Amino acid sequence: MARIAIVGGGISGLCTALALSEHEVTVLEAGPRLGGKLHSEHVDGAVLEAAANGLLNAEPSVGRLVERLKLESQVILATEGERYVFFQGRMQAIPTSPPTLLTKGFLSLCGRLRLLTEPFRTCGPADEPIAEFTRRRLGNEVLQKLVTPMVTGIHAGDPEQLSMSACFPKLKKLEQEHGSLLAGLRKQASIESPGQLMSFQGGLSTLIEALHRELEHTVVLNAPCRELQKSGSRWQLNWGEASGTFDIVVLACGAEASSRLIEPLSPDVTRAFRDIPTAAVGVVAMVLPTENWTPPSGFGCLVPDLERSPPILGALFTSNIFPSHAPEGTAVMRIILGGTRDPQALNASDEALLTRAQAGLESLLGKLPPPTATRVHRYPKAIPQYTMGHLERVHSVRALEAQEHGLFFTGNHLDGVAVKDCIRSAEETANRVKQELSR
Repeated sequence: MARIAIVGGGISGLCTALALSEHEVTVLEAGPRLGGKLHSEHVDGAVLEAAANGLLNAEPSVGRLVERLKLESQVILATEGERYVFFQGRMQAIPTSPPTLLTKGFLSLCGRLRLLTEPFRTCGPADEPIAEFTRRRLGNEVLQKLVTPMVTGIHAGDPEQLSMSACFPKLKKLEQEHGSLLAGLRKQASIESPGQLMSFQGGLSTLIEALHRELEHTVVLNAPCRELQKSGSRWQLNWGEASGTFDIVVLACGAEASSRLIEPLSPDVTRAFRDIPTAAVGVVAMVLPTENWTPPSGFGCLVPDLERSPPILGALFTSNIFPSHAPEGTAVMRIILGGTRDPQALNASDEALLTRAQAGLESLLGKLPPPTATRVHRYPKAIPQYTMGHLERVHSVRALEAQEHGLFFTGNHLDGVAVKDCIRSAEETANRVKQELSR
């Protein structure tokens, strides 16, 4: 059996370790618990997520993971509902298809006429910012009302800075192959489903706890790695007061930690990692009584840049999405703040963030009852930003893998920021490790 070290006990590292568990695996986690930002808290029967609200089941690797961990009976699927954007002082339902975008009054007449010209627009360069792609193909109104809030909801980032090919490669590919997004969507009616949002009865911590049980004897907590060195054909890792030599090392610890460990090996890749910025995000969860108040319907509401108030990125109506996560007579809401739009938001106190979140939610929904429970989570380096040049940075990382046998990289700073992307990328990384070991 090969000796394998996984540096990082977040979802990426744990899934990689599980896929390689036929070998002698050691998971080194710098902190006191596994799961990274994924964490669920149970408060008076409510499930409050600290970070991601759920994960999409679009990736086959997600289904394989759930089956491997025998969690099928605990899976819950999101209740479908309207998604809203806050515009001109009220929540407006987001159209779900090109035809409804043209007919439901979401866009102005000029915006709809501009959208109809999309099939005649020229193709752009191999890569460009999301904003440039959208303006060129769909018009500025679609960018402001639809795409910017969507990018905010996924990346908490700025579409003027983020790479279209890195963030939305499938849409960019439609343009390249069909010359038009609308034509491509028509010709590929069976294009991959976006999937359905899912969680577990006890929240996403259920997934982390199941992974921990499977890997219990391989995990070392409070083990920040200090140094990585080549030792002949193997690798030596130093963590805390301990060290070990391994055939394979997988760095699943994020861009900043990875850059420190590989600096002696590759200044170019170190620089590539350091060139990946992150967005700071705050998450405020609230449990609200519904005795004298009717919760909103729908999935949640995003706030575009052109709306200067409320000063939040958006809100998720969690108890609508996963009704079992809220006890009877209550509603669970999650408010997102900060992002690249408002990077200083997290400098405020918890009390100030809570006040701001509540005021923002009331701007969307009207006067609310006082919450019976609240939680404030802040992530100064929450979401990696795939800015222009990201694909070249990833290419340099993969080139280092090919050059330095036995060294691999995975995580949401490389191939997708969502939980499903981390699971898929971990499976792909494990397959590359297996190929290396079979040589």
